[in-house]
Amino acid sequence: MGGCREYTGAPFFSAMSALRMGCDLAYVFCTPDAAPVIKSYSPELIVLPALQEDRGKGDDLNKYEYPEAVEEAVSLFRGDFFPWVSRMSVLVIGPGLGDDPWVGECMYAAVRAAKHRDLPLIIDGSGINFVVGFESRQKDARQSMLELIQGYHNCILTPNIAEFGRLAEAVGLQLPGKIGTHWQQHAPELAAALGGPVLLSKGPQDVISNGTMTLKVTTDGSPRRCGGQGDVLTGTTASFLSWILAHQRKQQQQQQQDSTPPAAADVPPLMLAAYGG
Repeated sequence: MGGCREYTGAPFFSAMSALRMGCDLAYVFCTPDAAPVIKSYSPELIVLPALQEDRGKGDDLNKYEYPEAVEEAVSLFRGDFFPWVSRMSVLVIGPGLGDDPWVGECMYAAVRAAKHRDLPLIIDGSGINFVVGFESRQKDARQSMLELIQGYHNCILTPNIAEFGRLAEAVGLQLPGKIGTHWQQHAPELAAALGGPVLLSKGPQDVISNGTMTLKVTTDGSPRRCGGQGDVLTGTTASFLSWILAHQRKQQQQQQQDSTPPAAADVPPLMLAAYGG
């Protein structure tokens, strides 16, 4: 889920990375303005202009101030998005999502739907910005976006250093000194404060933590940092996660047939996927 008027490359990188890793299908849920552009990048992508947005024309500029307009927009999004949820193995939210509040309402509805189905989430980029600073205006919204994510164990957050700092501030974790990679050593504390999601902290060495277990990726990556690398990461991680969970389900079915007790996993599936990605 991502792609808006300004950012059309990010969802392409994410979806194509998943396809090139070997996933069967990749759906891109984006705004109407972004859809024709993303469609033109590749015939392999299934592009759906489901996200509602502020078109910036006439009365639309102030419609977000009215609850009935929010409800109407979210209803339209649900009609376009919800029929596809049952087909998903993993939902990636954030690449090129932008900062439009209408899109934030769509993300809020999507996260609630994912949690209802226990669908794995990977949240990156603009999605993390919504997590730390978005309050829904939907009538039945009882939680902030952050409260919605906290405690959800089927979720991976992939912050860069700046986003790491915003997450820490949002949960009340004080980080020492100025922004820098030294903040990553506090990844276990931040993951514990989030109370469920796996944290994949991106940096010279990626740090992965669920609050009780921590992994580090020390293998050399690209010699330069460029835009789009984080988007590629979300796509590859999504593929690994779908495979790991499929394998886990197959093992559980076999154990039920054989009446054998389940084997304890050394590393939780989401952390394995984050490490592989």
